[in-house]
Amino acid sequence: MIRFDVLILGGGPAGCAMAVELAGSGLSVGVLERTRYDDTRLGDTLPPEARVWLERLGVWEACQGVPHVTSPGIVSLWDTPAPAETDFLFNPYGPGWHLDRGRFDATLADLAQARGAAVFTGSAPRDCRVAVDGGWEVLFEIDGGCERALCRWLIDATGRKAWFLRRQGMRPRAQDRLVGVVAHFRDCAAPDQRLHVEAAPDGWWYSAPLPGRRAIAAFLTDSDLLPRGDAPLRSFWEERRAETRLVSAVFANGVLEAPLRIVSAGTAWVDRVAGEGWLAVGDAALAHDPLSGQGLRQSLASGWRAARALREAAEGSVRAGDEYQAWADEGRKAYERERASFYGRVTRWPDAPFWSRRREQAAVPGSPGPLAPPASSRTEGFVRRGESGARRA
Repeated sequence: MIRFDVLILGGGPAGCAMAVELAGSGLSVGVLERTRYDDTRLGDTLPPEARVWLERLGVWEACQGVPHVTSPGIVSLWDTPAPAETDFLFNPYGPGWHLDRGRFDATLADLAQARGAAVFTGSAPRDCRVAVDGGWEVLFEIDGGCERALCRWLIDATGRKAWFLRRQGMRPRAQDRLVGVVAHFRDCAAPDQRLHVEAAPDGWWYSAPLPGRRAIAAFLTDSDLLPRGDAPLRSFWEERRAETRLVSAVFANGVLEAPLRIVSAGTAWVDRVAGEGWLAVGDAALAHDPLSGQGLRQSLASGWRAARALREAAEGSVRAGDEYQAWADEGRKAYERERASFYGRVTRWPDAPFWSRRREQAAVPGSPGPLAPPASSRTEGFVRRGESGARRA
């Protein structure tokens, strides 16, 4: 039986940021990561403001070696007939980065491990329960076998799957049916390294270069507006791309690496992100619409803030869980206002279902979406499992 003070389910940016911040603080930390960081990951652009959180985590210099393409700005064809340009030249945090996401996440995991966290790649939780003596007992699969771990605090950093939260009966609210139809290209020349964003009658596009002469282009729309079947989907995607003014000319000579992928991209959140002996971070707590461009930055911020809450709880604070909950609530409200503002600017297609749905959502913030089963509104028990002192791995 492996013992930890904190066991983090998920080794993405939020989970690894939390592990980096906690490791070396006197709390023993374990991370279960399903992959070996060898899969294709989305969320490839790091905005300039993310530097704040990388510096707070003390990993800014180490992350300089992550393969990336410098992003000098954004070109958007959104609510105006002419493209609007945002130049990062005068941004106090410098340019953005178009990342090799797998290498970025792996680098954060390596840094967490170097600071003392135990990172288990190729592992996945299979079951969890409240332990007899308090805390949590987690059964996880690794290398074809199963192991058990005990921990005082369990962290759901499993992204949109929200593995732990769903097992506790908390189903995230889904605000919309947004999905991304994503293509990765190779052998691409990138004369313009900026991020391109363009509104269309039934959705919107983004495209960006990636390291190694690669690129990404994605069409964002609602799932019910897509045709069924691989061939119709490919035709639909190519036809929509040909109709664009910005994206159609970007990476036109690239070679498609693999079939188109459909990925969930809608806004979703849980009402409770802190409970008795657990926290939710990153996309498990609040999954961002890619239009915000802040998903990676927010994941890093969430991991850092949750780590601080746990450290305060370990020192005896009875308010740490409530404060983390309040921080998450305020962040979600600010995000909803910003999202409504962005989508509300597009008025060219008033009768198009995609845009009319977003106007309706903006009129009633936080809706529609299925309501999660009610969870306790109290987080006093957040500290209760830590009263007996730290356990060592």
